[in-house]
Amino acid sequence: MAPSRLVDNFLQQLQADGLIRPSERILIALSGGSDSVALLYLLRAVAPSLQLRLIAAHLDHAMRPQSGDDVAFVRSLCDQLNIPLLCERVDVPALAVAKKVGLEEAGRLARQTFLSTVAEQSGCTAIALGHHRGDQAETLLHHLGRGCGLHGLAGMRRRRGLFIRPLLSYSKAELLDYLAGIGAEFVVDASNAELNFTRNRIRHQLLPCFATLNPRIEETLSSLADLAAQEDDYWQGETKRLAALLVQSNGAAVHLSVTELLLLHPAQRYRLLHHLLTPFAQQAAKEVSRRHVATLDGLLLSRAPQGEVHLPGVKAIRRYDQLSLSLPSLAPVAPWRLEISGPGLYSLPSGGALRIEFGVVWEGASADGVEFAADALVFPWIVRTVQPGDRLRLAGMAGRKRLKELLMEQKIPLEERRRLCVLEKGEILWVVGLRRSGLYLPAARQSFWRVVYIPPNSAKIP
Repeated sequence: MAPSRLVDNFLQQLQADGLIRPSERILIALSGGSDSVALLYLLRAVAPSLQLRLIAAHLDHAMRPQSGDDVAFVRSLCDQLNIPLLCERVDVPALAVAKKVGLEEAGRLARQTFLSTVAEQSGCTAIALGHHRGDQAETLLHHLGRGCGLHGLAGMRRRRGLFIRPLLSYSKAELLDYLAGIGAEFVVDASNAELNFTRNRIRHQLLPCFATLNPRIEETLSSLADLAAQEDDYWQGETKRLAALLVQSNGAAVHLSVTELLLLHPAQRYRLLHHLLTPFAQQAAKEVSRRHVATLDGLLLSRAPQGEVHLPGVKAIRRYDQLSLSLPSLAPVAPWRLEISGPGLYSLPSGGALRIEFGVVWEGASADGVEFAADALVFPWIVRTVQPGDRLRLAGMAGRKRLKELLMEQKIPLEERRRLCVLEKGEILWVVGLRRSGLYLPAARQSFWRVVYIPPNSAKIP
């Protein structure tokens, strides 16, 4: 395609899909490679027709000794074309170590942060990226290789927030022909040939292999991405509708009914779970894969009434009919043990307090606490955290019941179990605030000790 025809086609496409509006200020991500240079020239060619104001931005990844040459090239190019340029250097290898991610992912994070910051500071309403049809094909295969859901087949979108990709319809060959036709120079990044990067292996090994089966494989995969994007747009609306109906939120956590989730079609449930996991994963600079959603779905389908799984940036907890998603919790509270030496008020390490008081004449159980025969139960007592293997002797029961079984029967969530404490004197007398043992029950009109649990933040604490 002749350069003038490509420019005309580019302008028509921008006007048809509304990717860029007239009079916008556009930030161009300029690496100096052929794709970004072609994007720069094309946007400059259509700028008068659309009254665009262009700014370029270049990020030096500090990964190659020649990166300084790239900076010098883009400065010279932008000076020649009279386009403002902003440059920055980020040590991407160091960032990869700090973020515990690969170089490719660290580079992507650095570019996104840099470009977003520059766009905000310069008042740009769109950030133009130079991804073309071949990049889209690579992205699709990359997603498939890592394991993605159907939404992953949508690949890169022409618009995602401020980021736009005006060249997704064009092949690498078309862009190179255009640059040759206008006599434009560009830099060649030698690292693009290194096969230790996943995308390079896809580009140089996998796609050529597919091309032996289908010479137009890039077009085929690009068309699939377009179709999947349309389907994904529909599902995004449907997912938001389901979320409005089924999701309850209290700040940093969301809650859903397991029963209602299982009544959904598997396709609806998959999309909703993916939608809910995504914000948590993004906070941890991670992406949600099909495997992550399948793990969460397995928690819902399990016969076990309680369980939890840890996924990127989120802890998912099932407690009977409730599923909760929240940020990963802090380390559990260490076990503790407190001696009760006599009547008085005792603050508990886990929060709240116990009040021990003497009563002269017992006239029946109270609603405030539990009572024990004063003559039979002498001090000191112990209050402590629950331990594995704890058992409780219930009234009318010959033996002792495992505390774990009792808590399961009463459907006490695991988080509450970990916060429970017990009062003991040789054996457990009371699961504090929950269940009394059958020991030391006072006789009518007998003196007694009343033990009252005062929850944290209660107005009853003096």
